[in-house]
Amino acid sequence: MSHPRFEAMLFERSDLEGQERLALEQHLQECDICQRLASQWLVVEGQLQKAPMAEPAPGFTLRFQERLGLQRRTRRTWTMIGVGIVAAVALLAVAILIGQSLLPIISPGIRYLLKSITSLMIFGGLMQALTDFVGLLIERLVANISPSTLLSYSALFSGMAVIWITTMYKLNFQSSFQEVGK
Repeated sequence: MSHPRFEAMLFERSDLEGQERLALEQHLQECDICQRLASQWLVVEGQLQKAPMAEPAPGFTLRFQERLGLQRRTRRTWTMIGVGIVAAVALLAVAILIGQSLLPIISPGIRYLLKSITSLMIFGGLMQALTDFVGLLIERLVANISPSTLLSYSALFSGMAVIWITTMYKLNFQSSFQEVGK
């Protein structure tokens, strides 16, 4: 048998089973080199077992707490950025809903713009039909929505935004305060 195989087995002695353990013990009785290596390894293992646990460097706890605080501030910052983005999207949705009441005033310009764009397209006839259909849908939608419905939609989206912002605040900041208290 080769020495490298048995040398590797010496370092994994506790994991060996049956035949491998017997083969190693038999080899150790015949080989002086492996006997010396095994006895030296036992000395090293004993010293490792007796070695005292290393103490952390001075100020480790303080540095760790500062780094943890920085991570929490970064997470809060990104959460607030997310809240801002969602609020902006909600405001955009409200603006679109309220902007629909302005559509009849500007629809001739939009219709002209859509016709100009579709004339440049390869599939001009199909695009013309599609833009006319979408324009007709938008006109009918605006004609059928009352100002009170638009206000209701805007109040609904605003309320949902407030609930979402409040929930995010509670989940983020209150859980952070609870972690610090532990």
